[in-house]
Amino acid sequence: MFTTTDPAQYVAPPAPLPPVYLWYMDQGDFLDRFGSAVALAILTSTDVIIVAMFKNIALRKWVDLQRQDVIDAVNYAAGATILGLGTISTPIAGLTAALANTVLTTLPTAQEQLTTVKLYFT
Repeated sequence: MFTTTDPAQYVAPPAPLPPVYLWYMDQGDFLDRFGSAVALAILTSTDVIIVAMFKNIALRKWVDLQRQDVIDAVNYAAGATILGLGTISTPIAGLTAALANTVLTTLPTAQEQLTTVKLYFT
């Protein structure tokens, strides 16, 4: 006789990520952290350093919030002086030092890591 069981019991939950991966997040969710107006200003910036730095981020499979080049890109866009890069002439509107700090130091949520985890770590 055939009996049905709950299929959920046969689906293993994703394994927890090793600690180093806790700071990885999906690229779209990374930009979402800035809010739509700031993200759009970053994406349409004509500052050559902003264009190059965010193109470098976009070429990767995920964003590692602890990479120095990611930290430098966000802080440069916010108006900080970065060794070897200088200071942006017109900081990205709405990107404050406080917002930059929040974007970089808030541990990504499971939702912000969902695509990256499914594609590369499961």
